[in-house]
Order: sequence, then structure tokens, then C-alpha cells
Amino acid sequence: MNLSRYFGDSFDLVKLFLLTALKPLGDWQIHPMFTRENTPGDELRERVHRYETLLGAPLVSSEFMDLVNRKRFVQACSEAPNLLLDPDTGICSPTARRSNRHLSPAEVGDIVSARRDKLTAVFDQSFARGRKADDQLTDKLLDFEQRGIHSFAYRSHAHFLFLSKDQSVAAKSRSLLIEAGLPDDRFTPLY
Repeated sequence: MNLSRYFGDSFDLVKLFLLTALKPLGDWQIHPMFTRENTPGDELRERVHRYETLLGAPLVSSEFMDLVNRKRFVQACSEAPNLLLDPDTGICSPTARRSNRHLSPAEVGDIVSARRDKLTAVFDQSFARGRKADDQLTDKLLDFEQRGIHSFAYRSHAHFLFLSKDQSVAAKSRSLLIEAGLPDDRFTPLY
């Protein structure tokens, strides 16, 4: 996430709604996957504090993401309770080149698998041009299903994937979001 560009946008309000609706699942932490484009120094620290305050959950880490520290990133997230991953762009395709702005399906799979009875929510805007976003979402969900991970997606201007090794956690989270007032047709089926 680039705090200088995106902090306080409408996507953050969607994240707040989702975390509030899913609070019955337990505590949450956020990994914003900060990129180097952020403002350095005191201004960044203030924005980090305001981001935590806005979303009502502490950060797993405020460390900048790069291609070198990915193992530390996965390890830190693997120890979190319910988790919101907030990359700049989202989950890339399994064949895509690595990027600081994306999560790989393998990284997400490792994080979810380490926290078997917890939920992981991922902000996802990573869609190739020329293909329908719904088709690409389905491909991602089927990839996670092959990894033994139960998942569904929320489809809107801000797409989110919700994943858990425990099918009952994934199903309960989908039910909680619908009970909070979101229309059922905004969600993919549970995979």
C-alpha cells in the first residue's frame, strides 16, 4: 500500500466495513505491505497511526515490502490472528513476475495454511486486461481450492478474497457479511 497516495480513499472505508462486520470472528491485524513510494519520517509514522485508527486494528508490520524480505513478511503474517492483507494491487497470477505491489498465490497459501482456523482477507485489484474480472477471480479461487484452502470473493469496485483452511470459518465469514447487509449476489460461491 502506498500511504501517500491511497490512505483514506473509499477502499479504506470498505475495509473498515468488512473488518467491523467480521469482528465476531475475533481479533484482526493488518499487513499493509507498504511500498517505498511512501513519505519518509514523521509524516509516515503519523499516517501509519491514523491508518491503524481508521481500520481499528494493529499492523503486523510497518516494514517496507521488497523482494528481499518476503520470507520475514510471510513469517510475521503467519503468527497473526484474523488478517487483512492490503497490497497495492492484489494477488498476481501464478506465472506473473514477482513484484512489491502483489502477493503471489503461494505466499497467500502459506499464510493461510499457517493459521488453519483463522480468516485471511486480501484486497485484490490485480486483473489482466482483456479478460473479465469475474473469470479471473474464479481462477484464483480454484487455485486456492487446489491448495486445500476454502475461499470466496466479494465483487465490487474493491474486490476482496476471503480464505481459510477451515471451511466453517470461511462459511461463517460469508454469512456475517451477508447478515451485515451486503447483497448475496456480490459474492462468489464458497470454494
